[in-house]
Amino acid sequence: MMILPDLIFWGFFAGYMGGLLGVGGGLVFVLIIPETARRLGIPESDIVAVTIANSLACTFFTTFAAGIKRIAADSSVRRSAGIIGLSSTVISILVLNFIVNRGLLSPFIFDAFFLLIVAYLMLRLFLKWKSVNDFSEAVPEKNDRVLWITGFFSGVLSPLSGLGGGIVVVPVLHSILHYPIRMAQSISFGVIALSTLISSLFNLFEKVDFPASTPHTGLLIHSVVLSIAGASVPGALAGAWTSGKLSSRWSGGILLAFLLFIFLRKIIILFF
Repeated sequence: MMILPDLIFWGFFAGYMGGLLGVGGGLVFVLIIPETARRLGIPESDIVAVTIANSLACTFFTTFAAGIKRIAADSSVRRSAGIIGLSSTVISILVLNFIVNRGLLSPFIFDAFFLLIVAYLMLRLFLKWKSVNDFSEAVPEKNDRVLWITGFFSGVLSPLSGLGGGIVVVPVLHSILHYPIRMAQSISFGVIALSTLISSLFNLFEKVDFPASTPHTGLLIHSVVLSIAGASVPGALAGAWTSGKLSSRWSGGILLAFLLFIFLRKIIILFF
């Protein structure tokens, strides 16, 4: 099976940032997978579905490695992650089967949707980051209804963007529901792990016609998943360790800078 060396660096980087920030790494995966898929001979009509499917699969491995200890250690994290994760998983499966895997999401809409999400989240986080007092470590009162709604939007955005849902969960829990950022990240790990695992299992059984020179199972391309996941798992472990050393304000600032980097890189890829 072919290993793709150029994906190893980005896999480690994505894993590190995912483990550090609780966003799973999908922000990087959706940038690097499309061109790799084209290089491997994947038809243009399947690029979006392949990008999303392989991004979600790699995100599962990254998130599981980074978050298993945090999730196991805190019952309140498991409860919140379970509520959001259940809602997110059901909705994401529906969106995958009735929109993404039927080819209804064009590359233009996919890119525009991705940029819109990142721009909105940057704005929310910037407004939050400006207020030092908002980085409190106090645990907010639980609001199950809002958790279900968060899961719904995570489930919609995850398969439409390939980001795994964490990029929605962390800013919503932290900026809107006022969860401490570390708790928001831990909950995000649980949500992403559950929803991306189930989505990836469905993608394994999709019937597609790819070149014989590109080994795959369903929509998952072996060389892509092996190269990225193999590098992102140690990256995620390193990122999770680093996260425990940072203050909440530093974590929020790094997440904001990371979103800006991804946004600008996507603009460069599209227009330059």
